[in-house]
Amino acid sequence: MAPYQCRVNRKTARTLPLVLMLLSGSIQSEVPKNANAAADARYECEVPAEFSDLVKTGYAMAEHRYDKNQLACAADLLFKASNDAPEDAALAIGALAVSADYLDQVAILKNADLAGIQSEEWALRLEHGTHQASELIHRLQTLAPDQAEALALHGISIAAINQFENPAKVKEAVDDAIALLSEAIEKNPMVLDGQAMSILGRIYFEIPVLLGGDADKALTLYERAYAQTPKSVQLLRYLAEYWDGELEEEKALGYLREMLALKPSFAELQLFVDELRLANGLAERLGDEALHQQLKDKRSKLLEAHPMLNARKSPASAGHGGVDPLTGEPQY
Repeated sequence: MAPYQCRVNRKTARTLPLVLMLLSGSIQSEVPKNANAAADARYECEVPAEFSDLVKTGYAMAEHRYDKNQLACAADLLFKASNDAPEDAALAIGALAVSADYLDQVAILKNADLAGIQSEEWALRLEHGTHQASELIHRLQTLAPDQAEALALHGISIAAINQFENPAKVKEAVDDAIALLSEAIEKNPMVLDGQAMSILGRIYFEIPVLLGGDADKALTLYERAYAQTPKSVQLLRYLAEYWDGELEEEKALGYLREMLALKPSFAELQLFVDELRLANGLAERLGDEALHQQLKDKRSKLLEAHPMLNARKSPASAGHGGVDPLTGEPQY
């Protein structure tokens, strides 16, 4: 197998969210950018010679969501496989799912990098992932224009691709995502194992009312998804946050308690510890110290058992103290 090295052309930096622009004056003046950030966007992938091995390896690497480079390789390998078999709609759907997952993971890392130390790396990775996702979306518009999975992943990808663009473009992307996800759910309510309903609900929950946000629609979608996938740790957190906002503390705590019985698969490990971190903070704020400690202990045991996972500890504040937001290692 020959090594495949990804080198992405540099592109103009994307517009940062307003909150980061407001913070940039105080933070970026104290924390220098990483001069090697662009080089950190490079990675090598071993490319199997046989097509079946190419697909198998791509899907296997896609389970390593805690590792940005393994997930990047998974997206690259499946994109290549789809290019090698351009009439295979199922393969294109699988490749787009992994590309969307990669874009999501890079966005998490970018958002954690408040000082923009690795901004060049994130810009290059997002550019590369956007190119692949866009090509796959175009392919599926021909191969499977009415297939629920393709429509749902199109919507998810559009939102992911445009999340760091200017407000007008973000609004346009959100509107498109809502339309595509709604159409997909209408065709198959359980598309993507209920994930499409959960994501659409989250969009309605997060965007302002003036821009189309609707908490009642969000709850309806959450509850429909929960009826089919009650063991989704992310959905449990979404429901807890909704009821916390409605001042229904016991309902919120009830959904958080359900997390204690869940056992994640290998592919779910990073998502699981990320969700436990958020749930732990919510339980503490709601005043349930026992649940707070139980969620904290469950997360700590998973991190101890799987040290390769990203701990996502709190970053420094205004350039002082804290830990590296990407590795969890102390900075000072």
